[in-house]
Amino acid sequence: MPPELSWAERLRRALASIEPGRRFIRELSVPTVHADPRNPYALFRLQREVLQDLTARGGDVCFEFDFTHCKFLSQHAVAFIGGMIRLVEHRGGNAIIRERTLQPAVRRNLLRNGFLEEFARQGGRDTGNSIPYRQHRVGDEEAVIEYLERQWLGRGWVRASAELSSAIVGTMWEIYANAFEHSESPVGVVSCGQHYPNAHKLDLTVIDFGLGIPRNVGRHMQPRRLTAESALQWAFQEGATTSHTGVARGLGLTLLKEFVKLNNGTLEIFSNDAHAVIDRQQETFGRSEEPFAGTLVSISLRCKDEYYFLASEKGRQN
Repeated sequence: MPPELSWAERLRRALASIEPGRRFIRELSVPTVHADPRNPYALFRLQREVLQDLTARGGDVCFEFDFTHCKFLSQHAVAFIGGMIRLVEHRGGNAIIRERTLQPAVRRNLLRNGFLEEFARQGGRDTGNSIPYRQHRVGDEEAVIEYLERQWLGRGWVRASAELSSAIVGTMWEIYANAFEHSESPVGVVSCGQHYPNAHKLDLTVIDFGLGIPRNVGRHMQPRRLTAESALQWAFQEGATTSHTGVARGLGLTLLKEFVKLNNGTLEIFSNDAHAVIDRQQETFGRSEEPFAGTLVSISLRCKDEYYFLASEKGRQN
C-alpha cells in the first residue's frame, strides 16, 4: 500500500490538476464550534468570505481548511463545513482539508461521523455516538427516511413508541422535502448529528445552501412585503404553503414542535436574516446577528427515562 500523502503533496497535486489561472490559495481557519447551535455566526462569516472570493475570482480559487485552532467541532459545524465544501466545488473552486492540522479528538470525531471518509477517503468502523454526515439530493426520500429511522431515532437514545417515532420521522422528512422543493440548493441537503450521553441530549442538524425561507416566502407573497423574521414566522403556520402544487403543509413542524416542548428539547432555525427558537418556554422570531445564505434547522432532544407515545395509543400502553 503506498504511503499516505502529506497535505502539502495533496495541495500540489490539486493545483496541478486545474487551469493555470486557478492559483489563488485562500486559507480558512476553522474555529472551535461547541454543541450549542445558538452560536453559528462564526460559520456564517466563514461562508460570507468564501462566497465573496468565489464571486470575485469566478471560482478560480483553492480553499485550504486549517483546523489548527479547532478544539471541538459540533454536528452543525460538521454539516455546515461539508456542505460548504460541496458548494465551493459546485461554483468551480477547489477545497482541501489540511489533515495534519486536525487535533486527535477532532480527527476521531470526523472519522466516526464519516466526514473524513467523504472528503479525505479515511473511514472508521465505529460510529460511536455519531449520527453520520450525509448529503441528500432530490429523489432521495427512501434514503432520508432510512437515515432518520436507523441513525437518529432508531438507536434508542430517546424512548418512543414505534408509531410516534414513525410520525416524528415523517415530520422531519417534511424539512427535507421543503428544501428539495423550494430552496433551489445546488448541493441538496446535508445532515449530521450527535448523541451527548453526559449532557443527556440528542442533536441533529439539517442544512441547505439555497434561497432561504424568508427569500422564498417573500417571492411568493409579492407584492406584500414581510420582514425576514415575519416571513419565517409565516412559514411556521400550519397550512402555509409556497408550493406550486397548492399542497398546504407549511414547514410540517406542528407535531415536531409539540414533541420538542413535551420533551423539553429545542428546535432552532437560521435562514437569511431570520432566527427562530422554539422550546417549552417560548416561540421567538427575531433577526440574526449574521445572515446565512440558506437554511439551518437544528433539533435537540432530551434523552430521559420517560417513554413517549401518541395519545391514540394510550389504551394500548396500559
